[in-house]
Parts: sequence; C-alpha cells; structure tokens
Amino acid sequence: MKLHAQTYGNPQKPPLVMLHGFMGRGQSFAPLIPLLEPHFFLVTPDLPGHGRSLFSQTPQSLWPKNLEDAGKLVLKSLDAMSVKSFFLYGYSMGGRIAQQVCLLAPDRVRCLILESAGLGIPDPEERKARKKKDDALLDGVKTAGDFHRFLEKWHRLPLFCTLWDSPLLPGLTASKQKNNVTDLAQALKVLGVGNHPWFGPDLAKLDVSITYLYGEKDAKYSQEAQKASEIIPRLTLAPFSGASHNVHIQFPAQAAETVIRASGLTS
Repeated sequence: MKLHAQTYGNPQKPPLVMLHGFMGRGQSFAPLIPLLEPHFFLVTPDLPGHGRSLFSQTPQSLWPKNLEDAGKLVLKSLDAMSVKSFFLYGYSMGGRIAQQVCLLAPDRVRCLILESAGLGIPDPEERKARKKKDDALLDGVKTAGDFHRFLEKWHRLPLFCTLWDSPLLPGLTASKQKNNVTDLAQALKVLGVGNHPWFGPDLAKLDVSITYLYGEKDAKYSQEAQKASEIIPRLTLAPFSGASHNVHIQFPAQAAETVIRASGLTS
C-alpha cells in the first residue's frame, strides 16, 4: 500500500508530519495549515483506509496488518519524499500510529506531539475484548444514509460533548462522510484501540520530548493524559479548558501555538 500525502509550505523548513484521526484524512488538519505553514514544511498523509489511501485499491497482500505495518508505511512515504528528520503530530488514531513511528525510528523524530491519544491497553484480555468491539463497530452500515446516522450517533459520544451544539459539527460530519465505509471497517481492524499494544514503558525509555494536547471536557482522555504523565518523565501536558476530544478543530490558533512551542521554534 502507498499512502497518499499532501504537502504544504517550503521544503527547506523543518518538516512536521501530521497524522489524522479515525474517519479523517490529511486535509482534516486544514484549520492548522495556514497557522503552521510559516514555520514548517507540512506533510499530511491519508492513513490506511482513509482519503485516497484505500485498502480497496490495493492488493490484499500489501495491506498493513497492525500498527507496526502502518508506522512503516508512514516512514516509507517520508523516505520517498527525502524527509529524514521531522517533528511528529498525531491526533487520536493518528496518535497511535505516531507512537509506533516514534518507536520504530526514534532517531528521526525531533519531538512527538499527541492529541487525545492513549498509550495502548496494558491488559491483553481487555485489548482483545476492545478489538472485538472495534471490528463490529460499522456492522450494518451499508448505505450513505446508514453512514450519516452512524456519524450523528458517533458525534453524540461524551468524547465530543463540546461539539454537540457547535456550528463546526455539520462540516465535520460531511468531511467524514466522504470516506468509504468498507475501507474504514478494515482500518478499524488494523488501527483501532483494540489493536494498540501498551506502549507506555517503551515510550518512557526514549530520549524524545512528548507534548500531550487534550480537552478537559473529554473525561476519558484527560485520564489518559494524566496516566501518560506519570509514566513518561519527558511528557508535557497541554490542557484545553473548553475542548473535548477534537482540540485542533475547536481551538486551532492555540493548538498551533502549542505545536510551535513544543518544537522549540519561535512563533
């Protein structure tokens, strides 16, 4: 599988690789692009099963089987662009892949920036149960109408509580609905929370600084952020008081400033 990627800005500037969340695509970072482009050369891949990086257009023998395969695909895409050393930002699902990329190539990652991304599930049985749930999540979603109703229900999850009445929500729903449901279902089997090994101890051993953005209204990932800070000594917490799960959509200027500060570049 080859990952489709968009790039923005001057290739002479420091590269910032941005990995989107489930049902997103590289263009999901559009609110941040004009804010970060003056400082970085931006690389925004479509992750497996999303955007133009489709399982359905790739021989099955080349499909990634797990997060490690997905991480290797990201690195392969960067190699093809001659991007060697880079800053790395991952939101939610993209944060899981970003952790894997960091573990595969810690010498290439200048700093890791996570947004609303756990470090994995320590207990194998709990992870197995979550994977079963992930695999069945899109069962019964067959038509565009099914998908729209699924997205309406999805965005009513407590994770997204500050988006429920937001004018941003229709645009988010429309953007996600551009994806192919069959590809998304396969992506969940590979990239879902239930397929995320416990990376905490391995990340703690790395000499890579980590910044963790999270919304204080997102109870689950507020807890994940605190857990991560107890495990990883070089982790800096970046809470956003008025946000839930999708910080960069609700507070793009503040999120961009956090990324710039985490990179050590001046704004």
